[in-house]
Amino acid sequence: AYRAVHPPKKEIEAVSVVKVFTHRDQLFAHFSERKPDGLNLGVIGMWMPVYDELVIFHDPATSNVKTSMAILYHEGVHQYLHYAYGEVDMPRWFDEGTGDYFGGAEAGADGVTIVENATRAGTITKIVNGEFAKQYSWTAPTLKALVSMSREEFYRETKWLVFQYTMAWSLVYWLRQGIGKESPYAGAIDRYAEALRDGGSQAQAYEAAFGKIDMVALEKDWKAFWIDGEARKKCRREIRTK
Repeated sequence: AYRAVHPPKKEIEAVSVVKVFTHRDQLFAHFSERKPDGLNLGVIGMWMPVYDELVIFHDPATSNVKTSMAILYHEGVHQYLHYAYGEVDMPRWFDEGTGDYFGGAEAGADGVTIVENATRAGTITKIVNGEFAKQYSWTAPTLKALVSMSREEFYRETKWLVFQYTMAWSLVYWLRQGIGKESPYAGAIDRYAEALRDGGSQAQAYEAAFGKIDMVALEKDWKAFWIDGEARKKCRREIRTK
């Protein structure tokens, strides 16, 4: 499914390593040895490109299988794109948003179905209707600002990081499944991905995808989609892998 949505720049020869720990002390002992960036006590899964390995915690007796699989699908995106796009440094909104996009995957015998990421969906509606702005006195970045953030800017405000993850997911999901072929935004995210895959910078990818798009109008339409429950019901996507 990753390949179907994000064809690799060239055939991938790397072996994707996944390590599953069944005890948290083992997981954090491994993290203590590796010392990866972005580590916090809540992390139960992480892709570490420096070591070419994806690490996840899952206790068969106590862990929620659906949650563990969603995390594995998310981190697997980071691992796959690292190899598929030639080990470029991915813009954070695109990498994390795509991770959460596949976090909503439901695997079947012949492929996967992408549905709303339930955890993020409940949050995005409160962001776009202004509820969180009132509750937390938080000002959401514009979508233009979000997709232009550097790695440092994206992770700087850790208190609001979950909201930025949610916005990134909602934009990826909407551009992939919430717009029609006649939309002025159709193809934007594929143009963005292609520019990155071809070695373009974040600024060049932005120009390729959004340079001719009215970003104020795009944000207005994005918000309208997340408030419209009926529109959201029509957005399941099946990705065939056989």
